[in-house]
Formats: sequence, structure tokens, C-alpha cells
Amino acid sequence: MSRRGNKHYRINAKKLIIFLAILVVIIAGAAVAVHMLSSNSYDSESSFQKYAGSYFGDVGDKQSVGDKQDSIKYGEPLSTAAETPKLDMDVSNRTISMEVKTEKAAFDTDYSGLNTDEKEKACLLIGYSSHKTPYKVQSVAMTSVIEQNKDGSKDMSVKSGVVHTYNFSTKSGVSIGAAGVFKGGYGDTVAPLVQKKLDKAYGDKLKDGWKDKVSKTSGAFSNFVLTKSGITFYFDQASLIKYDTEDNGIASCSVSYDDLSKVLRDDIGKRVIDPKKKMVAFTFDDGPSEYTNDLLDVFEKYDAVGTFFELGQNVDNLKGASKILKRELSVGCEVGCHSYDHPYFMDTISKSKAKQEVEKGCAAIKKACGQDPTVFRPPGGEIDKKTEAIVGLPSILWSVDSLDWSNRNTAKTVANVMKAGNLDGKVVLMHSLYPSTVRAVNELVPKLEAKGYQFVTVSEMIQYRYNETVDNNKIYGYNYFYYDGHGGHMYENNR
Repeated sequence: MSRRGNKHYRINAKKLIIFLAILVVIIAGAAVAVHMLSSNSYDSESSFQKYAGSYFGDVGDKQSVGDKQDSIKYGEPLSTAAETPKLDMDVSNRTISMEVKTEKAAFDTDYSGLNTDEKEKACLLIGYSSHKTPYKVQSVAMTSVIEQNKDGSKDMSVKSGVVHTYNFSTKSGVSIGAAGVFKGGYGDTVAPLVQKKLDKAYGDKLKDGWKDKVSKTSGAFSNFVLTKSGITFYFDQASLIKYDTEDNGIASCSVSYDDLSKVLRDDIGKRVIDPKKKMVAFTFDDGPSEYTNDLLDVFEKYDAVGTFFELGQNVDNLKGASKILKRELSVGCEVGCHSYDHPYFMDTISKSKAKQEVEKGCAAIKKACGQDPTVFRPPGGEIDKKTEAIVGLPSILWSVDSLDWSNRNTAKTVANVMKAGNLDGKVVLMHSLYPSTVRAVNELVPKLEAKGYQFVTVSEMIQYRYNETVDNNKIYGYNYFYYDGHGGHMYENNR
């Protein structure tokens, strides 16, 4: 080989080395870039904004209603980001705002003890999807996820995933619950449809025993939104599938309106709660009884509703009780628990016995109608904070006693309610055991409607008169249900 050839070889070798060096740098840079793009974390205000934006995009695949509004706050160790819709109705916006406020407050409290020396951090991410529907309803599903890094590692992992659903009336802005969409006992029809959809969508990701959690008696179908073509049901907090970055522990499935036609109400969106109008809540203890259907006849006649606090033993022993409870739900009423066999909780039974009473009563109700009771009333109205802590449902007392249980007289029962004066924001105590009470309700409902009152359930009263989210660990006492005329309470002591 010539000298010239050797020189050419050395030049090419030198160029090759330089080329390889550059290639290594490029590959390393690309690897870093890929890592940065794929890294499940953030470390600055700008990177958290991008992190939150990515989450908003994943959750908000369908946003057909409202204008987007973001609130992003980076912090060490806690960061929060919420994207919510601004809707046409102030009532709807207030409901969404209250939910976000509650979520943020709980997050700040629950994660206040992070170890910053170990570089622990957590974030709350709230996104939404929204839907137009064939009804006078617009729906919003808000997905809240909490993420935290483990053992000081950089990457974040999902700690909880929850979906809050709202089906807002376009007439009033209030959210319509399951009783306003489905007929009573709808779980019988929904369960097999949902099971089939979930099995197809998630397969091996489903936990052992998942079908029991979405059976017809599970009461698991109250978290849903109406969409353009059907109803989407959500199952959160890793109840059916494990937490992961793709699903956040949240399972969902959609069922068409055609498949649900047998259990859908004909008047979806028809019943409207107007927060600007006076509202009163009639409640009935100690049923069901042979007279409960007569009360429901009155409610259906006047398109009114009430709340029934049922005894578990009556649900188990009264012939036709299952049909009665399902009818209560079909009419749009709320079903609550009044214990199993009416023992007084204070100074007569132990806390463990009280817990058994509540659980047994709730189980009887769920078995009868396929839905869990949403509220609880302690026998005799006797309860303290320690007992409430084991109940697991909001405890509802009252502000007006009709004394129907004492007088068993129609005229006296009517007089006792009317002499309370302004009933706006008040809860009336009655019992579903007496024909005199049925007659009294038949007089009171049209009389109060003529005075501009609308009838609501107790949960609706708390939400739309007092602008609060119903709390499962709260006693709504005798002084709670007194409205001050401005969205709050007349008395500071709400007990």
C-alpha cells in the first residue's frame, strides 16, 4: 500500500472516530429527551403545568358543554391542578366549585405530613368530560386523581382515583340523581349489561370477585352521566381494577338508551328544583307500612317527593315491601335507614350494637330495592358524634315536629305543620304508619304548593338550599334546618 493510501486511511479513521463520538452524543441526548418526555414526574412550576395539561388531555377526551377554565398551583411538596367547565347556570357552577373546594381541602389535610427531607411530594389533579344529551340535561364527569412519589423516588404513582358525576337540569341547573333518571329497582336490568361491558373492556385487569360488586343488589350504579347515545357508569377507587397510570383505578362502561329503555323514566329532566323558590322536606319514619303506598299516591298526584326513613325489620317482614321501596325510588323519593328494630342509641345500647343495627337495617333496604340508603335517622333523634362516626351515613334530624305520632288526628297534624310559619329550608317529621298522616299530607301538599313551596328530599335540601355537599360523617341537627334567607343557617349552632 502507498504512503498516500495510508494517509487516506488515517484520515477516514479519524473521521469515523469523530462521527461515532457525535453519534454517541446524539443517542445519549435522545435518550435523555425520551426519558424527560416519558418521565412520570415534575420538578418546577413549568413542568407541573405541562404535567397537568397532559392529564387534562387524557381525562377530557369529550368536552361538549361549557368553556374550559384552569386553576394550577405548583408547590413543594403539594401541588394542585383543576380544569373545570363554566356552564350557563350559576347553580351548576356553584356545585362544581364546591366539589373542587372540598377535594382540595381534603387533599391538603390528608397529605400535610409528607417528609420533605426525603423529597416526598404529591399532587391533586382534577379534570372533566362533559356531554350533551337527548334530554333537558347536560352532564359532567369530574375525575380526581391523587399521585405521590414513593420513598422519595422521582416518578409519581396513583394513590387514589375518584369520579364525581353530575347530570344538570338545563331548566334549573340542579343535578338530577338516580331517582330522577331510573325507575325503582333498575339494578336488576343494569347489572348484567354492565357486567358484560366491563368483562369485554377490562378482562384480566378485573379483580377477583368483581362481579359481586356490580351485582343487581350491590347498589353500585348511582355514579353515572347521561351522554348523547346512552349512560356511562363509573366505578372508582380501584374497586374493580387496580391503580395504574392508564386507568387511575377507575373502570367505566357505556350502555345504550335502547338497552336501558325498560328502566328509564319517561320524565327525565322534568322535575326541576328551583333554588330561588321556597322548599320544604317532608320525612317519614318507621315504615314501610300498609299506608306507604297511599302517601306515594299523593306524591305522584302532585309531582312531589319526600324522604322515607325505613326500619329494617319492617322491610323484611311486610308483605310487598320490596315493591314499596322500589316505588318510592320510582316516584323520585329518597330512601333512608332508621336502624333495624328502633333501639335508642344513647345510654341504652353499646356502640358496637348501634353499628350492627345500622348495618342490618341498611342491608335489608339494599336487598329489597337494590340500592343503599343515602341517609340515616337515629331512633328518637338521639345521637352523638362518637356514634355518628360508626354510622357511615349523614344523620338527619328535623326542625318541625308534626306530632302525628301523638295526636293521630288529621286536623291537628296539619295545624302543627302550618303554625311553624315559614317552612322554607325546614324538615318536617312525620310517620308513615297512620291513615291520619296520609290525609294530612293530602291536605298539606296542595296547600303549600299554592303558597309557592316545592317539595324536595333532605339531600336535595342540604345541597340546594344550604349550598353544601352532603357529608357522610355529619349530624344535621335540630338547628341545622333553619334558613336565613341568604343561602345559610339562621343559627350558628347547627346541632
